[in-house]
Amino acid sequence: MNIIDKEKQNELKQRLKVIKEERNKRSNKDSGELDNKNIIKSPVLSHSEWRKREQELQNREKEEYINKIYEINENERIQKEKCEKELLKKEEVERQNVKEELLEKKEVERERFLMELDFMSNKIKGNEKIKKLIEHFFNKAMPQKIFLDDRVILHKLVYLYNNCPLENLALLSDERYLVSQEYGNEKYNMLLELIKRYTSYDNEIILELSVWNLLSEIAVKYFSKEWMNLCGSYVNDMSNLPIEKCIDIYYGIDFIDIYANSNKLLFTYYLMDNEKFNDIVSDLNNQILCFREFNKVFNLREKEILKKKELDNFEKMLYGREDRETYTINEIDIMTGIEFEIFIEKLFQCLGYTTVITKASGDQGVDLIIVKNNYKIGVQAKCYSNKVSNSAIQEVVAGRKYYKCDKVMVVTNNFFTKSAVELAKVNDVTLWNRETLNKKIKEIF
Repeated sequence: MNIIDKEKQNELKQRLKVIKEERNKRSNKDSGELDNKNIIKSPVLSHSEWRKREQELQNREKEEYINKIYEINENERIQKEKCEKELLKKEEVERQNVKEELLEKKEVERERFLMELDFMSNKIKGNEKIKKLIEHFFNKAMPQKIFLDDRVILHKLVYLYNNCPLENLALLSDERYLVSQEYGNEKYNMLLELIKRYTSYDNEIILELSVWNLLSEIAVKYFSKEWMNLCGSYVNDMSNLPIEKCIDIYYGIDFIDIYANSNKLLFTYYLMDNEKFNDIVSDLNNQILCFREFNKVFNLREKEILKKKELDNFEKMLYGREDRETYTINEIDIMTGIEFEIFIEKLFQCLGYTTVITKASGDQGVDLIIVKNNYKIGVQAKCYSNKVSNSAIQEVVAGRKYYKCDKVMVVTNNFFTKSAVELAKVNDVTLWNRETLNKKIKEIF
C-alpha cells in the first residue's frame, strides 16, 4: 500500500477525531435519557466488556481509515492510467503523422524520379546515335544469355532499384549474384561511358536505368522471336488467349525441358511481348517480376493439370480392359534396341503424335519421326546399359538436315555423359534421360 503525504494523514486523523467526539456525545446523550426514564435493565458493564467495545470501535475507525486511503490511492491510479493513455494516444497520433509525412515525401520523390526516368528514356530513344549504339551493343557485344539467366537479371535490378526511390526487389535467396566479366560487365560499363559522350544527364542511376530499360525492350522483342522460331510452328496462335491458357500450352510441349529456367524465361519474353502481364505486373519491362508471376501461374496450373491427368488415367483404368499394357522402367531396361524403338513410338502416339519408324539400317541418326501440329521432330532411341555419349548427339544433329526436321531429340533409359549434355545444349537437341522417361511412363501407362 502506498504511503500518503503528511497533510492527508493529518486531515484524516482530524476527521476521525471529530467523528469519535460526535459518537461519544450521542452515546452519552442516549445513556442519560435511559437513566432518566429508569429503563436500564442490564447491569453495569465490566471493565473487559468496555475494553472489547473500545477495541471494536478502534477497529472500525482503522478500517474506515484504510478504506479512505485505498480510495485515494485508487483515484490516483485511475487518474495516472488516464494520463498515460492520453499520452500514448498523443504519441501514436504523432508517429502516424510522421509516417504519413515520410510516405508522402517518398511518393513525391518516386513521382519525380519516374518523371525524370521517363524524360531520360524518351531522350535516349529520340537520339538515333544512342539508340543505334544500344542496339549494336545488344547484337554484337553483350552476351545475350544474360537475359536468360534470372540470377544476373536479378542482380542488376537489385543494384538499380536499391539506388533509386522505386520499390526494392526482394532477393530470391540470401546469395548475392555478381555480374562476372564473362557476362560482359566491362563492355556494359564502356557502353555507358560512350552514351555519356552524346547526352547530358543529372543522375547517373536514371541514365543507367534508362539504358537497361531500352536493352530490356530489345531483349523482349528478340527472345519473343526466338521462342517463335523454336516452338511457333508447334503451338497455335496464343495472342488472344489469357495467360493461364498460354501456360497450359507451354506445359504440353514435349520436346523441350519446360522446367529449365532458360526456357521459362524465353517463354516469359514471348508473353511480355504479347502483353500478357499488363493487368498483373506494374513494371512491364521488369523481367524478374514477370518471371515470378509466370512461375506462380505455372505452379498453379501444373497442379490442376496433374490432377486432371490422374483422374483421366483413373477413368481409363476403370473403363479399360483388364489386360491393358503396362510398363515399368525396369522392364524397359531388358528390351532390345528394336523393342525400345517400338515402345518409344507407342509412347509418342499416346502423347498425340503421328509416328513413322525409319529403316533399321542406314537411318542417318534418326530412329523415329514424330509429327504434331505440322511440327516435325526426329527422335533417336538409345536403350543402353551405360551412359549415352557424344556420338548419339552428333548422329541426331546430322539426321536433322537429312530428314528436314524442325527439332531433334535423344531418348534413353539411362543417362547422358557431361560432354553429351554440353554438346546437346549447343546444338539445340532435347534430351530425355531415365528420369524424364520414367515420368512419362507413369503419366501414360
